[in-house]
Amino acid sequence: MNQMLPRILLLVAIMLAAKPLISCTKADINTVNTVIDSAKAFNDQSYDDVINILGSTTENLSPQEQYYLAASYIRTGDHARYDHAISLLESAANAGVADAAWELARIYDEGTLGATDILKALDWYRRYSAITIKSTEIPEYFDANGNSVSVDEMLKKVEKMALAGDIDSQMQLATVYGEGRIVATNLTKALEWYEAAAKNGNKNAQLLAGYFYCRGLGTEESVQRANFWLNKFDASTNCQ
Repeated sequence: MNQMLPRILLLVAIMLAAKPLISCTKADINTVNTVIDSAKAFNDQSYDDVINILGSTTENLSPQEQYYLAASYIRTGDHARYDHAISLLESAANAGVADAAWELARIYDEGTLGATDILKALDWYRRYSAITIKSTEIPEYFDANGNSVSVDEMLKKVEKMALAGDIDSQMQLATVYGEGRIVATNLTKALEWYEAAAKNGNKNAQLLAGYFYCRGLGTEESVQRANFWLNKFDASTNCQ
């Protein structure tokens, strides 16, 4: 017992002398408090409070705080800071904040800060989708008799209807391959099915086929081909 005591004391001494694995400075605590306060104010829709908390420290904001501040500028109608709000939202969205990508998509889709830009809106909707789809989740499907069917079986049935000219099935396949939710993303196949539905007169398909050609998704960029479909969707929508 006496032989063990020096070793125990030595271990205690080492533990007391060791620095903690995580140390929190006063600045760290203030940062945490700022994050908590801004999140609470934003969730309470107290947007002026968010601006008061974060507005003076824009250079050191986390991506989530960038979103809170930018969205607060927009919701309070602070026109003088709209350009800065867009810059903050883009930074946050590119850092993986899904809400920021959705906010940008909505801004360009609805023309919240000016003219609508459906192609930019689609850029940010795609970014939002990429952020939120972290992994491919395979759902379970059932046929009319309640029997479980695999994803491959389901896709074969949908493809059979799509090949027969069913527009809904064509759009379903385009979405499945374009988003990569239940199968690996295949933008070439997505474009093929969007074009098939576009040829059948589906307006959304015409927009998305044009968008794919404009951005070179699943194919080479082609302004001519893009505008062929975009003008069928809306004469005022153009790829430049």
